[in-house]
Amino acid sequence: MFSKIINKRFIYLFIIFISIFSYLNSIKGNFVLDDEELIVNNPYIKNFKYIKKIFVSDFFNAARSKEGEIGYYRPIVTLSYLIDFYFWKLNPFGFHITNIILHLLNSFLIFYFIFILFKNENFAFVSAFIFALHPIHTENVSWISGRTDLIVSIFFFLSLIFYIIARNKNSLFYLIFSFLFFLFALLSKEIAYILPLVIFFIEYYIFSNKKNSLYYFLFFLLFLFIFLFFRFIFVKNISSFNFYYAFINFQTFIIKALPLYLLKLIFPFNLNIHIPINLLQINFLNFALFIIIFFIIILLFLLLKKFSNKIFMFAYLFFLFSLLPVSNIINISLAPDLDFTFAERFLYIPSFAFAIFIAHFLLSFLSKKIFYFFILIIFITFSFTIYHRNLDWQNEEQLIHKALKISPDSPLLYNKLGSIYLSKNKYDEAFNYFEKAFKLNPNYVGINNNLGHLLLKNKQYDKALFFFNRELNLNPNNAEVWNNIGNIFNELNEYEKAIAAYNKALEKNPDYFLAYNNIGIVLSKIKKFDLAEQYFLKALDLYPLHYETLNNIGLLYTEAGQYDKAYIFFEKVLELKPDWDIIYNNLGNLFFKKGDIEKALDYYKKALSLNDMSVNVNYNLGLLYQQINKKAEAKLHFEKLLKILPPESALLDDVKNRLNSVSE
Repeated sequence: MFSKIINKRFIYLFIIFISIFSYLNSIKGNFVLDDEELIVNNPYIKNFKYIKKIFVSDFFNAARSKEGEIGYYRPIVTLSYLIDFYFWKLNPFGFHITNIILHLLNSFLIFYFIFILFKNENFAFVSAFIFALHPIHTENVSWISGRTDLIVSIFFFLSLIFYIIARNKNSLFYLIFSFLFFLFALLSKEIAYILPLVIFFIEYYIFSNKKNSLYYFLFFLLFLFIFLFFRFIFVKNISSFNFYYAFINFQTFIIKALPLYLLKLIFPFNLNIHIPINLLQINFLNFALFIIIFFIIILLFLLLKKFSNKIFMFAYLFFLFSLLPVSNIINISLAPDLDFTFAERFLYIPSFAFAIFIAHFLLSFLSKKIFYFFILIIFITFSFTIYHRNLDWQNEEQLIHKALKISPDSPLLYNKLGSIYLSKNKYDEAFNYFEKAFKLNPNYVGINNNLGHLLLKNKQYDKALFFFNRELNLNPNNAEVWNNIGNIFNELNEYEKAIAAYNKALEKNPDYFLAYNNIGIVLSKIKKFDLAEQYFLKALDLYPLHYETLNNIGLLYTEAGQYDKAYIFFEKVLELKPDWDIIYNNLGNLFFKKGDIEKALDYYKKALSLNDMSVNVNYNLGLLYQQINKKAEAKLHFEKLLKILPPESALLDDVKNRLNSVSE
């Protein structure tokens, strides 16, 4: 290695620059993919009273039924969302800033870890440079929910740093902090399980402390087992071990996933959010490939051992073993919609090994001029790739359409696109994508529920019920499906059946606030206002910022003539949804009933400015103008209603009569 690369005082500034500059355009991104479930619709991150709940729940507990839990235990990550929400509410800008800061911290920690481990500033700097700028990290940094790896990495490397300081100073104080950060890492993501192995590699291969390497390894391993005991108490949904399927998964990992991960690190281009890997069944060809690749892995280990290169050996072992938690050998946490999990974000910590491997190679075997040339090429190509990949993450539709070009047979991607268009009330587009997902896999997780939800929106109740029942056959404990069945009976005015279905949803998930809200709606319809109030307040207790429940309580108090109480809840809705036309219409109704025509008119006009095709707003404005004898204005709104009302509307005759009245 040559003596000096860059002046020391610029090292930290340069790491800050490349870590922030590369991801600066990611701050324009919105909430995408799992962000909706983990952040936007997650009541646990919107009130500090849920901190205890966060630490005893599955990662997806707030939004899924018990059977929908997938074995993720990551309370520290959820806590980070809670803190972000406290400062930023649902402004994705702030969440993206947090991700960039987390990545910056990791780049610094990796620099410092390598520096205290190998006592070489040049090596530490080049490694941190490659890590900070590697495009494989875009999924972790540009996607808000990708921060799981950012957070676990911080605590993972802090634990290692404090461990090295503790052994160098023979200090129990620093060792305690090492265990503390190990605990925080374990509370962040499952990849932290490999830390005892990394400590063994450090002792055995870096410090050549063969005598005590096993002692330190067992010490941290014992701590891990104690943690796992309590973890499995809180998250019990852990797949049982099956040797046959474990071997199939391991075979698939060795033959397909491991080479793909290496290619992604060496050529981090054509990045994609979803690369499906089908499980390889046991046959002669697959078994032969497995043996050959496994033999190559062992051979490389023996060659590195023979040449006694500590850095290459450490990087090699770190990379292989850091992929073990995502090898699917043991399904500690496996999403129910995938046979084999493969993702670019899984490479965040393993890419550390790649960074030190490449840095050591560049510094050891290249001349200074060629070294600088390679660094320049890396800086330009990696920065350019990150910038353009960040643009994909700014738009969810664009992101998924691009993924479909690489994975055109993915039901996951078609299902997600259908959900996006359903949320935008683009029912035809939604149906097309749901249908494609269904044809690819009619038993795909959630597809029957989504088709049912779409048909419910189109008031095709029998067909909707058919698909909901199909989903229940696959997942009988899905609270969301029972809630949707309740919605069918609610719209059909079969209120007893609706309440029974909602109660079934609560049986599956007692914290399912939407079911409480919907029972409140049904009770309001049948004039049981006191009981309805109790259910609405229970829903709010579970999710204090659910604007629809707040609106429903406002409507309840308006109906009861308690206008001041109603206004308080409507104001809260305005804070959460200032561009929602319905809340302005409801405020208009409130002041209309109070006899304050001027305020009512102001709110109706505001609602109309947000949605001029609203039936309710046009009807209410027509009524108001008719009451104050402004016939011309009333006529305009009633005529507009005739154009936008469907022929089967029960309101049609009333509108015609009123139009005749104001036209005389």
